[in-house]
Amino acid sequence: VSTQSTGEEEEPKEEEAEEVKEGEEDDIPKPDYKPPPVIPKEENGTGCNKKTYFVCNEPGSEWVKLPPVTPAQLVCARQIKKFFTGDLNAPVVSYPPFPGTEINYLRAQIARVSAGTHISPIDYYKFEEDDEDDSEGEGRDSFVENVEFEPLRNTELIDPALSNWVHHVQHILPQGRCVWVNPTVKTETEDFEDEEAEEAEMEEDDDDDD
Repeated sequence: VSTQSTGEEEEPKEEEAEEVKEGEEDDIPKPDYKPPPVIPKEENGTGCNKKTYFVCNEPGSEWVKLPPVTPAQLVCARQIKKFFTGDLNAPVVSYPPFPGTEINYLRAQIARVSAGTHISPIDYYKFEEDDEDDSEGEGRDSFVENVEFEPLRNTELIDPALSNWVHHVQHILPQGRCVWVNPTVKTETEDFEDEEAEEAEMEEDDDDDD
């Protein structure tokens, strides 16, 4: 009886030891998280970067050119509230973290103010003839003064419904751009770079096999 009980107790120990060895050989788990694709900024002269801005701390001091704004900076600037210090190189401590310093935060807020406050009486501006065809569905940002515009009466301009006022600057989309872009569609350059990376990985694998 004692021999049988001893054998039954030893068997689980052997199995347990084998499981430990197998666990030690397993690879360390790797995270499968992939960061969202980076939204490209709009080119200079278009969208949120249509205009270039210069700033200075006091009259007579040297002007500083603000850099182009990125979609990530605009998206974050909508979620935070920070006082400006006057130091363009000062860090912006916030949550969510702002991708840049105060010079970038200032540029992002200027873009938001510009997009939200440029208004005019309806029909005061009109689109240029070249922009009449909006076949691609993109917003039009080129307009000229309508020489045939007939001024509205004051009673129409102060109407609480504000139906006689319009924004003549493109709205900033939740994506942080004036013109939406599909981040999942790769350009020809990106496709070429991906193909080169895959070929390099295949060559490394072949070298390892040899």
